[in-house]
Amino acid sequence: MGNNIKSLDWSVIIPLMEYNTDKTLAKMFGIAEITVYKRRAEYHKTGRMPNARINWQELDPLIKDNSDRELAKRFNIHYTSIQKRRYKLKIRKVSEVDQKWKEIDPFLGKDSDNNIAKKFGFNQSNVSHRRRSLGIKKFNYNFKGNK
Repeated sequence: MGNNIKSLDWSVIIPLMEYNTDKTLAKMFGIAEITVYKRRAEYHKTGRMPNARINWQELDPLIKDNSDRELAKRFNIHYTSIQKRRYKLKIRKVSEVDQKWKEIDPFLGKDSDNNIAKKFGFNQSNVSHRRRSLGIKKFNYNFKGNK
């Protein structure tokens, strides 16, 4: 078996799986039949291309501002690939909650914590805590500039 399995371009092999047996593909690419069998099983189970070649030049700039799961879904790869890359690049993890706060933060202090919580599907106490932690004053209904 001459080919290095890690260097195989599975994006070429996977489409061929529809019309060829594992044995045929193994001979075609000089790899063990069990390797093809396992890749076929993984692909059918996850719907993702196993060990796909990832275009990190396209993905790297997005890692800083997006969650692993969001990027995995967008690029059709497993989120652990992005976790490993994030660790290698020493980039802090971005959670879905962090992303949600970026949407909510501009509203803090401009409407009641309760209204903001309802609008974004958060608990009112979490919104209040976030507002206070950012040093934003509570929304004042009596202020003439408000509603």
